[in-house]
Amino acid sequence: MRKSGDNDLDMKNTCHFPTRPLGSSAALLVLLSAAAFAGNYLHLPLFFGADFLFGSIVAMLVLVLYGTAAGVFVSAIAASYTLALWHQPYAGLTFVCETLAVGLALHGKCKNVAMLDGVFWLLLGIPMAWLLHWGLLHFDAMGALFIALKQAVNGVANALAASLLLQYLPLHKWVGPGGPRKEVPVRSAVTNLLAAFVIFPAMALTLLDMRDDVGKADAEVKRQLDSHATEISRQLAVWRDGHAHVLSWLAASDPASPQARRDVESIKNAFPDLNSLHMGDAGGIALVSYPYRAPGANAAAKLDFSGRAWFRELKNTRKPVISDVFIGKIIMAPAVSFSMPVFSAPGEERGLRGFVVAS
Repeated sequence: MRKSGDNDLDMKNTCHFPTRPLGSSAALLVLLSAAAFAGNYLHLPLFFGADFLFGSIVAMLVLVLYGTAAGVFVSAIAASYTLALWHQPYAGLTFVCETLAVGLALHGKCKNVAMLDGVFWLLLGIPMAWLLHWGLLHFDAMGALFIALKQAVNGVANALAASLLLQYLPLHKWVGPGGPRKEVPVRSAVTNLLAAFVIFPAMALTLLDMRDDVGKADAEVKRQLDSHATEISRQLAVWRDGHAHVLSWLAASDPASPQARRDVESIKNAFPDLNSLHMGDAGGIALVSYPYRAPGANAAAKLDFSGRAWFRELKNTRKPVISDVFIGKIIMAPAVSFSMPVFSAPGEERGLRGFVVAS
């Protein structure tokens, strides 16, 4: 038989949270599920596509106050938002397993939710998250480890927040009497409080520091992209000016003349980067082409460019046209076309005689 002093000591070293069945409180369950879903919806974006979620705080509260089944149900509702956020179900599956594992472990001697959650992530959660992201989502090993550690820190921090809410808010009055009583030792309450004073400031400082580093990295990437874009623009301008000069020379000749074919061959040999070169009439029909025909094409047929967007623009503006990027039918690779109008010779009636196009 224990003495009354022992009973007093037990009462001083424990905090009690009565449980209550949710069978007659469907509206409350819906409200708590909505709160958990909102906690994930109002997530905190971090960096590299990672986000900090808050829904499991409500799930852990429900787990302790109303039991494992209700906690898992609320956790599943909250985790459903990760489908829209990350476009994959595996993170949500990990969070539901977290709630289930902590709920089952609460039937044992340890009643510290944060500690049990930490054990889950250490023994099962981190390996599970890493395998899912590495094996099924094909992340690289370091990327999968980063996601797994982020989820672990997120889960433990939320479990710690739930523990503090349970210990320092009068939730037992809001829940109401009835059912078995779950005890949280005062030692655990003090441990959680000390852990919160260490973990939460450390997380905040780490987040601010990493955001600063990410900002610097973004600025450096932007600087390098701007530098590359400037260099590429310069090279394209040199390419455009050089080929414009050659096409202008070719445009001065008559597409129907015998010399036109020899000129086309000479330019194509001098500029091997050109995949094709064509001279045609004002109707968009190619009169001279190099290469002469596409493999397998009808040799008697002539190429018709009248329906191409660049030819319509050239015919309307009477100015050189550089097309958008397209997939070449012969080379089966991205390409652009550079076309120039061919005008009537001096002394003839002014008008469009034909075109020159290279790609």
